[in-house]
Amino acid sequence: MAQPIPFTNRQQSGIEPLAGATVIAMNVIVDAAGAVSRRPGIRTYTEAPETVVDALGIEGLLCTYEGRLLAMSAGPGRNLYEIQGGAKRLVKGLLPGTKRPIFAEAEMFVAIAGGREIIKYVKASRNADFLGGTPPLATHVIAHASRLLANDPMGNNTAIRYSSTFLGNTDYSGAENWSFAPPAGYVTAEARPDAVLAVHENTNNVFAFGQGTVQIYGADANAVYLPEATREYSIGAPYSVIKQDQAFAWLDSYGRFIVSDGRSYKVISEEIFSTLGDIQDRSDCYGYRVLDGNVDCLVWTFPSVGMTFAYQSGSGWGQWSGWDAAKANWSPFTVLSHHIRQGTDVNIVGTIAGYVGELTTEAVTDLGVPIRAHIETGYVSRGTDAKKHCQCVRMVFRRGTTAQATGPHGWLSWRDRPGEWETPIAVDLGGSADTHPVLEFRSLGTYRRRQWRFEFTGSEDFVLVSASEDFQVLEQ
Repeated sequence: MAQPIPFTNRQQSGIEPLAGATVIAMNVIVDAAGAVSRRPGIRTYTEAPETVVDALGIEGLLCTYEGRLLAMSAGPGRNLYEIQGGAKRLVKGLLPGTKRPIFAEAEMFVAIAGGREIIKYVKASRNADFLGGTPPLATHVIAHASRLLANDPMGNNTAIRYSSTFLGNTDYSGAENWSFAPPAGYVTAEARPDAVLAVHENTNNVFAFGQGTVQIYGADANAVYLPEATREYSIGAPYSVIKQDQAFAWLDSYGRFIVSDGRSYKVISEEIFSTLGDIQDRSDCYGYRVLDGNVDCLVWTFPSVGMTFAYQSGSGWGQWSGWDAAKANWSPFTVLSHHIRQGTDVNIVGTIAGYVGELTTEAVTDLGVPIRAHIETGYVSRGTDAKKHCQCVRMVFRRGTTAQATGPHGWLSWRDRPGEWETPIAVDLGGSADTHPVLEFRSLGTYRRRQWRFEFTGSEDFVLVSASEDFQVLEQ
């Protein structure tokens, strides 16, 4: 009898009936046919220098409509760089504040908030300065309906303030009028006095994410903005919000990842809820969406614990990490910021070490650092607790044709109870000319329940197309 070995990215946290059988999916993605491959890697981005842009790390990125890439460094420096043609240029030093940078692009300028004074990058002059008109000391800023809108955490923290209107590509002076009288003004989260922790837009509406509610506003010819809906969803991490087409995904104050268009919502994190619950400080979580061909992932990082979770639409959860060869152990995923270039599926990333690169399935390393992929199933009983003999494990692969030294590309192991794993079997895919190898491993012992593990690394394209087990149920 043959049945699949469920190697997939449906990570679960401690819900298996046999202790110690948490399902693990580290650094893998799964396609629609169930084939398992490494997550996207990082390679040099064509417009960026191959060297470090800023040693403090790149915490914010925006590619303008004109194709200029803006990068903001982390740490006390908070430098704004313009990156183009493989070189960097310092535009301005010291974005005020200590929060993650948030960009809002208009035709003539880009506004950037970081927890204190908002700055503007003017496209014509390619220089930056403080935004005029005494805007709020904001953590979030957006451009919507020919206005800038920002929260006001150090003033009226229940308010969203908005500027006067500005005129496309001819005059942006209205963006520097932040008076409390028309045509500028503010709206408040009135359904419940609710501190506005984040502000986002989806073209039609403005979303105010609060400590206890999400309130949605629509543009109005007379009242400027009118409330359209209020929902009992909260936010637990102001930078966890990910725009997903017309909806948003974020971490709420109960430690759940939810997706909502403001009218209905769906919890998507049930499988990893207890793992998320073990994270003491979730407030620093930040998120982004990775789109690359048929890969569509929502990715969230928790810097306080160095963990990154990836939710693949239509598939499930996994974790993404780096690898520390010196310690032979996992390390935090190096992506600190992310931006999808307008009109493309090019995923530009800034790293903790200060590089600007491209996250892509065509890269098999993270700027030269191997990506170690690791999958563990739960305990598999094959529908019966009777003893079974594992007659054969059959693994079907697809590999690239990169010429390299012969050696194992993966390791298969198992255990039948919590504790040590059996000695791994080296999986050698042979010569590079064999692009679709099928390997069989025979007579792998008896068990009642068995947990499987597969690990793989290397520097070429490598896909586990399928894995199955031939087994025989033994007479009692």
